[in-house]
Order: sequence, then C-alpha cells, then structure tokens
Amino acid sequence: MLDLPARVPAPAVAVSVFGAGGVWFRHVRGTADLSTGRPAAADDWWDLASLTKVLVTLPEVLALADEGRLDLDEPLGPFTARQLLSHQSGLPATGDFFRDHSGRDAILAAVHATGVERAPGGAAAYSDLGFLILGDLVERLRGESLAALALRRTGLRFPPLPGPAVATEQCP
Repeated sequence: MLDLPARVPAPAVAVSVFGAGGVWFRHVRGTADLSTGRPAAADDWWDLASLTKVLVTLPEVLALADEGRLDLDEPLGPFTARQLLSHQSGLPATGDFFRDHSGRDAILAAVHATGVERAPGGAAAYSDLGFLILGDLVERLRGESLAALALRRTGLRFPPLPGPAVATEQCP
C-alpha cells in the first residue's frame, strides 16, 4: 500500500503497472469528486490529457514517417511536422477554443486558423496547438480517429466518458 502525504499537488492519483499479461499492481488514492468528496476508485475514468501526445500522436506520426506517408520536413502551412513535434512551430502555447466554438470540427478549424506568434524553427516553446494539428493530420492520413488508434495502440479508451473524470487538479 502506498502511503501518500496528506497534502499532495493533485486531489487523486493512481499507479498501475501492467503488461501483456494484465495488471500486475494497481493503487488509487484521493478524492474523485471535489464537490461530494467521493473517493477515487480503480474503475473511475481518468483524464490523461497530454499523455495522448506521447502515447498516441507521437508514435503514429513517427510510424507514418517510417512508412513514407509523411515527410517530417514538408511544409504544413508555415511550419513542418518536425517543428510541431519539437514545439518549434511558433504557435501559441494554448487557446480557449472550447469557450468560443462547439464541436470538434469548429475547434480544429479555429486551431488551424491560429497564426504563429514567432518565426517557426526558433527556440522551443510548448504548444498544445501543434499537437492538435498533428492529431488531425494523423486522423486524416490513417482514416481513423485518435480514439480508435489509441485503443489499438495502447488499449486506452477515450471519450465519450460514461461520467465525469476523476479530479486531477483544483480546476472546475
């Protein structure tokens, strides 16, 4: 049993060790729902957010490049896939597209319409937008959703969720 301090930077944490043979170790601790105080459980849904980038999008982009279906240095507008992967695209770090746009297509259209803040190819500066563009590119080249690719590649399931995800930060 893991003994976590009373104050941790996240309301809930989970640790799983697994392989092809199944789950070898699992421990969940914390509060799943900050409004009710319900404890987190092993069968709760967790928002993996940025892990999608390294578990699904990155390997799919590299596989497409290896298959000769994507040239990492071919221009994709003002930047290349290589610049998107290395956060050297010049795109802003993030945007609140979900506040002003409804639905995947509208959000992606807004992301694609976002201009660069600095010249592509310069110093690395983290950008969620770059990986949204790469995810869209992967979906178009593969003819499958990232959710389907994630399930096939990692076994991870993506939305729609059957309910709210566990609180992993103090964010409404």
